[in-house]
Amino acid sequence: PASLTDAELVGIVLGISIDAAAGALRALGGLAALQRCGGGDFAAAGFSQIRAAKLRAVGELAVRMQAAPLQRGEALRTAERVYAAYGPRLRGAAQECFIAVALDAKHHVLAEREIARGHLTGVEVHPRELYGWAARESACSVLVLHNHPSGDETPSPDDVALTSRLSRAGLVVGIKLLDHVVIGDGRFTSLSEQGALGA
Repeated sequence: PASLTDAELVGIVLGISIDAAAGALRALGGLAALQRCGGGDFAAAGFSQIRAAKLRAVGELAVRMQAAPLQRGEALRTAERVYAAYGPRLRGAAQECFIAVALDAKHHVLAEREIARGHLTGVEVHPRELYGWAARESACSVLVLHNHPSGDETPSPDDVALTSRLSRAGLVVGIKLLDHVVIGDGRFTSLSEQGALGA
């Protein structure tokens, strides 16, 4: 399979000719655009509802196979591990998604939760939602992350301000913010490494 073209793979999965698969992929904008496509996009490219569903299911399987999901009790200490776990899951998402991971005293995973889902260029997060949940999970610290649908991992001024606000709130409630990782397309930025968490 590794030697086959995208069109050949799609043709095999859907049981259509390579030419038909190639034309449909061109109409959709290539494999990278599949996660952002809606039903209307697939119909315009010539896919039936059943074939569109099959293609989306294969795409979701690929994402899940590539992701390295966090397990309860697993140590989470680096931004690289955060990206490995969440980068594939968030790649191609059309909205910003803000996720928190609750950690114990040794930085082992207790739980994870999507705190907020935003729009194309932003997401609104309130400290009470993050730390209320973290307290219920008996967390000693939290690590947060969100994606940029644009693919640019550069933190925005709003990202920096939010990180500072969450860090200060964590000090008040006694649950430390370890890092805020911004996930882009194939890259990530650790706001902790950039000094945005403060003292």
